[in-house]
Amino acid sequence: MDGFTAFFFAPIIQSWLQPGFWMAIVIVGTLSLFVRFRVWISLLITPIISFLAYEFAIPEDSWILNSYYFKIPMVVHTTWMVTVYLYLVDKALRKRASRQQHPTAK
Repeated sequence: MDGFTAFFFAPIIQSWLQPGFWMAIVIVGTLSLFVRFRVWISLLITPIISFLAYEFAIPEDSWILNSYYFKIPMVVHTTWMVTVYLYLVDKALRKRASRQQHPTAK
């Protein structure tokens, strides 16, 4: 694998095997149904966020912090926060676009 491919695709491929990744997909997908968020945006960003949260600096000698059950909430929480952020940005952009299409008469 060349450097470019490794840089962009290795985190995504590795995140598929990380604890909590598929759970994050399910939770983000379920939340997106309730808030009517564009699912593909959250699913596009979830692998990257899941990988970054999993690789968060945790001391290697602390076995309790490296346990499977501690990393799942961290991955899910990080993914959820980014999804909420993307939802707010998307909502603001759509609101701005609708204002530009239908300016108020002054």
